Amino acid sequence: MSLSNQVSFLKLASVLDEINTSKKDQKSKLLKHFILQFQAEAKKTGKPFDEELSFFPILRLLLPTYDRNRGPYGIKEYTLSKLYVRILCLNRGTKDYIKLTQYK
Repeated sequence: MSLSNQVSFLKLASVLDEINTSKKDQKSKLLKHFILQFQAEAKKTGKPFDEELSFFPILRLLLPTYDRNRGPYGIKEYTLSKLYVRILCLNRGTKDYIKLTQYK
């Protein structure tokens, strides 16, 4: 299992939420701290750099518009919203259903 797989999506989302709500001067410090924590964990393994220690999978989540490893999903917003409705079992007319399907 790669090191990036050991970073939970919840942890990444929490860091990004904190960055989003912080002041401008704190944003880069928070991201830098997250990256330094990742690097410290990588150093603990005692291995030289390899794919197992790569930050790249997390970087792909942070910068999806620059991700050239996969093509576009080919799903427009409306189709994606219908997919979410089905996966989340949302009933028609509910507040969440309307928010998803009428997103612009």
